[in-house]
Amino acid sequence: MYISKRNGYVYLTESYRDEFGDVKNRIIKSYGRYDTLYAEDPDFFEKLQIEAKKYTENIRNDEKEKTNLTAERVTKFISNNSYKGYHICNFGYLFYKSAWDELDLDAYFQNIHQKVKGENFNLRDTIFLTALVRLLADNKTPYLGRFNLNNINKSIQIINSYKIDLIKYINDQISNLYDISNDIIYYYVTNYHFTNIHNKVRNIGYSTDNMVTGFQVVMGFYTDKEGLPIGFELFTGDTFDHKTLITALKKTQKQFNANKVVVIGDYNLNFKKNLYMIKKAGFEYVVSKRIKDTKQNVKNKILSIDNFNDTVIKNSNTILKSLIIDHSTEVKVRNKDKVVIPEKVIITWSKESAIFDQQQRATLINKAMNLTVLPSKLQSLISKGKNVKLKTGIQEISLDSERIKEDEKWDGYYGIQTSLTDLNVEEVIRIYYRFQKVMDTFKVIKKEIGFNSDYYWSDSQIKFHFVINFIAYLLQEIIEYKLEKRNVNYNTHRIKDIIKKACILILGNRNESIFLKQEVNDNKLMDEVIQALNFKNLKTTTLFQDMKEYLRYYNIKL
Repeated sequence: MYISKRNGYVYLTESYRDEFGDVKNRIIKSYGRYDTLYAEDPDFFEKLQIEAKKYTENIRNDEKEKTNLTAERVTKFISNNSYKGYHICNFGYLFYKSAWDELDLDAYFQNIHQKVKGENFNLRDTIFLTALVRLLADNKTPYLGRFNLNNINKSIQIINSYKIDLIKYINDQISNLYDISNDIIYYYVTNYHFTNIHNKVRNIGYSTDNMVTGFQVVMGFYTDKEGLPIGFELFTGDTFDHKTLITALKKTQKQFNANKVVVIGDYNLNFKKNLYMIKKAGFEYVVSKRIKDTKQNVKNKILSIDNFNDTVIKNSNTILKSLIIDHSTEVKVRNKDKVVIPEKVIITWSKESAIFDQQQRATLINKAMNLTVLPSKLQSLISKGKNVKLKTGIQEISLDSERIKEDEKWDGYYGIQTSLTDLNVEEVIRIYYRFQKVMDTFKVIKKEIGFNSDYYWSDSQIKFHFVINFIAYLLQEIIEYKLEKRNVNYNTHRIKDIIKKACILILGNRNESIFLKQEVNDNKLMDEVIQALNFKNLKTTTLFQDMKEYLRYYNIKL
């Protein structure tokens, strides 16, 4: 506290930090005009300064007494065992709520809910908590706060009808908040397999799970050049081809007035006809490349690790070995002339990937060994096997050890094929790395308990599921985007892990509750996330009323 003079008046003023950590001043008390006070007592200013000092000391003593009282209550709770147990709640999800609030999604969902007559449930909570299930799926700890998660089926119908409007709203918010132009659009193409009955959205098609007869949805997912998601489209598995893709790309380019569109996909997109049509339409591509399909002299070059250079991938703490190979794709067009597309093929190798490949092979070999005893299940392995082959004879079934030994040579290697010949290795790898992040995020379709793809039997349920995944991915990317801008380099898994571990231990009953913030094993990352999001941090020990006020800031009831 201090005495200030402003516009001829005297005030008792307090300095404080707002929710963003910025220092602000606020007037606590007005004493009147300076000239009037001075005429009455020339020493008034010095006396008021002494009064302000005492006022400050009283406040500090009150805070100290409050802290001591809290500590005393915690000690009493523990020593006398006067509370009936305790429970743990996650508060880290408020990081996602901070990103949600920045986009003002509460206001958006409240607005569209008002347009739906006769629906008295909380649409905002339903959408936000359903997105949290995707982000913190394996976290069984309840969330700090009180929510109403009801009538999800009614939410499905509302959200599906507003999908286009929602994406436009999000695009406008991102553009205004981060000032990112859409001169370059990255368009990711992948598919998701379903095992149950097909309908309008999903239909028979070849999937990334090597299930030729499976049912699938093909998704086109696009982001801006910073990786922030700006939209997606769904296609049926039996109709999606290069013509559908080109039509979608032109629509996207026109919608965002983009100068360049880059298509990113896995092996299923890497067919000469697809690549030719993409280039012909004026777009670029980055796709997976099967290394074993290359010529023998190229394979020999790849297997000589001395030809590789170290490549550090910015903002991911990843170090790879990489090799650039000049390449071209030759396509025969209708008049039988050949069209040559200049390309680069980038080969990467990492120790982590090699270990992963070894573990995958060990699992498959174990399954294969079991099948040598149960030949009737041979077809099951052949349909699922990736790197394991069997020799079949009239009287015996055995492992093909020579093929296994050959496959071991390629552990840790990965190929990326691109028409972006002007980009360096790191840029191309980062583009493809982002594609893998998108795929991993959306693969919760198969992994979530209670949200597995096989539980989705209708078009509306499938479409709703993808909208929720889009929102979840958006919230995660906003956190990572802000960390990147501060040159903080952590991968998605580590960031999500620290959020899951941010928990509160709650002692006591309702109004008498005491909230104890648990320590995390990575305080540095926690502090960096808090700073990047301008997050309003929690104290180590918080009383019920203070926690109520804290959550009110995030529009959450306790």
